[in-house]
Amino acid sequence: MAEYYAQRASAGLLISEGASISDEAIGWNQTPGIFTVAQSEAWKQVTDAVHRKNSKIFLQLWHCGRASHSTFHANGTLPVAPSALQLKGDSIHTPAGKQTYEVPRALETAEIPRVVEDFRRAGELAKNAGFDGVELHGANGYLIQQFLNTAANQRTDDWGGSVENRGRFLRETLAAVRAVWPEDRPLTARVGVIEFDGRDEETLSQAIGLLHQRGHGRVVEAGSHDELLDRDDGAHLGQRPQLRGPFLRDARARRDGFEVQQRRFARLGELEQRLHAFGA
Repeated sequence: MAEYYAQRASAGLLISEGASISDEAIGWNQTPGIFTVAQSEAWKQVTDAVHRKNSKIFLQLWHCGRASHSTFHANGTLPVAPSALQLKGDSIHTPAGKQTYEVPRALETAEIPRVVEDFRRAGELAKNAGFDGVELHGANGYLIQQFLNTAANQRTDDWGGSVENRGRFLRETLAAVRAVWPEDRPLTARVGVIEFDGRDEETLSQAIGLLHQRGHGRVVEAGSHDELLDRDDGAHLGQRPQLRGPFLRDARARRDGFEVQQRRFARLGELEQRLHAFGA
């Protein structure tokens, strides 16, 4: 794996594949983790190889939440999620073959600090492994986005209901990781509009605003999903107006030498922005 990343180091900044922050967080076959000292030590081979190429690398911290299956977990425990809502109409490839998504177990209110602590510990292990930054995966229908999106979050406590409450888990995980992550190394969050059971443009826009206003990880990655690219009005689920305003200008001012990454989509005939701003 070190050779794989080193071969791509000429990009200047690499963001790793998702690394599970706990056994409970796993939801894909043969994916790496960052929840043991042994895993942290093994990642040093990757960071050393990338640094020898004079490049930078971030580790993406990942919890699949309900997009998982009991066969991934010790003792066959059910996946956890904000609410006990099963993913619809799809299946998952597991160690036991293709399976239907299960009804997840809703996290108890008292359990949420334990999951936040798993993110904090993963951030600490990533720091020890020599990563230049970390990114919290809050897109693509995984746990952080599940808290943000009403398609997966029907809680009635402080982590559900209003956008402010649904954004609480993201803010708490950012704060927890920042507590152990050096101020001179970037802490980032990736947020997106697509959830497995639908999309939520309003929540994405407001989540970006919350991150910006509160100063919790002024790093957001926002990009359009292929299924949205047929739109020609330039809005793309409210992301463009948000990113073209003060937030984008503020982000550019804080990128600390790392370049804004760009992707070209032929259907649009223009550049989409994949934005990274650093701070917190």
